[in-house]
Amino acid sequence: MRSYHEDSAAAGRQILPDLVRAWALFGICVVNVGVLAYPLASSYHAGGMTTDLDNAAYFLVVGLFAMKSYSLFSFMFGVGFAYQIDSAERRGVGFGGRYWRRILGLLAFGVLNIALFFFGDILVIYAVLGSILFFMRDLSWKTLRLVAFIVYGIQIALSGLFALAIWAGFTFAPEEMAEVSKKFAEMDAAGIATFSEGSFLEAMLFRLMTYGEGFSSMLMTQGFGAFSFFLLGLAAVKVGVISDPGAAIWRRCRWIA
Repeated sequence: MRSYHEDSAAAGRQILPDLVRAWALFGICVVNVGVLAYPLASSYHAGGMTTDLDNAAYFLVVGLFAMKSYSLFSFMFGVGFAYQIDSAERRGVGFGGRYWRRILGLLAFGVLNIALFFFGDILVIYAVLGSILFFMRDLSWKTLRLVAFIVYGIQIALSGLFALAIWAGFTFAPEEMAEVSKKFAEMDAAGIATFSEGSFLEAMLFRLMTYGEGFSSMLMTQGFGAFSFFLLGLAAVKVGVISDPGAAIWRRCRWIA
C-alpha cells in the first residue's frame, strides 16, 4: 500500500488538504439543501419535517455538519492562502497582485451567486475577510493562533448574547417576539410569491435585497468564527502540521472526535 507521502509526491501536491476541503464542501451542500428547497427563514420547518425519519435526518445534519463544515472550509481557506504565498515564493513571482485579483474574482462570483442562485452565499464575506487576512500574512504562527482564539472568543460571546436576547424576548416580551416571527413569515411568503410568480429580474432583485438586509447579521453570526479559522489554517501551514497526518495535534483530534 502506498503511503500518504508517496501519493502526495505522485500528485505533485499535498493530498490531505484537497480531501479535507472536499469533505467540507460535501457538508456545506448537505446543510444548505434545506435553504435551497424551502424559504430561507424557516428552511425545513416550512414543510419538510413531517415524519420521524425527517426529524432524524435533520438531527444528523445539524449534529454532524451544521456550522462544523463552515469552520472546516474556513480553515482550508487559510491553508490555501498560505499555499499561495509559498507557491509565489518558490516561483519568484509577486503574490499581492495575483491574490487581490483572486479576491475581486471571489467577490464578483459571490455577488453573481446571490443574484442568480442563492442568497445564503458566504463568498462575499470570505472576500471581505480574505482582504483582512492579507495584512496578517507575516505574523508568526503563535501570534496567529492567539489572535484566532481571541476572535473566536468574540464569536462565542456574540452567539451567547444573541441566544440570551432571544430567550429574554420570548420570556419578557412575547408579543414583540410574535411580531418578529410574523415578519419572518411575511418574508417567506414574499419569497415564495416572487419565485413562483415574479419575473427573473424580480427574483434576482429579491435575492440581492434579502442578502443586503441580512449581511450584517451573517457577518456577526459567522464572520468572526470564519476569520478565526482562516488564521488557524494559515498558522497550521506555518508550523508544518497541515501536511503531516501523523502530527500530535491530529492524533489528539481523532481521539477526541
